[in-house]
Amino acid sequence: EILQKVSINEPEYYIEKYLPRNGYIAYTPGPVEVFVEMVYWNKSDGSQLIATQSRSCGPVCDMEISFESYKDGSYEKKNGVIPDQIMLSEKLVPGSTTDDSEPYEFYFKFPIEGKDLQYCIGEACLTLEWSDGVFVLKE
Repeated sequence: EILQKVSINEPEYYIEKYLPRNGYIAYTPGPVEVFVEMVYWNKSDGSQLIATQSRSCGPVCDMEISFESYKDGSYEKKNGVIPDQIMLSEKLVPGSTTDDSEPYEFYFKFPIEGKDLQYCIGEACLTLEWSDGVFVLKE
């Protein structure tokens, strides 16, 4: 299902890592400087939550994350799945924001095993614990 969705808009892509048993794929669409990761989690209601993160650099580094719910062949965009990114950024780097003007390169580490997300800058990370469709900051 993820591979079909990937190929809809990108006629040529390079798979960096594909772990179907873990619900994880990382790829680069065509000859551009973008890295895309997708992962899904099974929810107790039988649906899946799918996260997509794209990161690019040049001239400025940028990261975007989105979430969708998938059930019975239908996708629905989901908001409110993760804590506020500005608050997360402030916890990692006091005084920071996620503005394009900031020099910080925040990103999410998707789980290759397990269910928790991490929000990071460099090697410093905050853990966001899976809670059946949403993530809660682990204090």
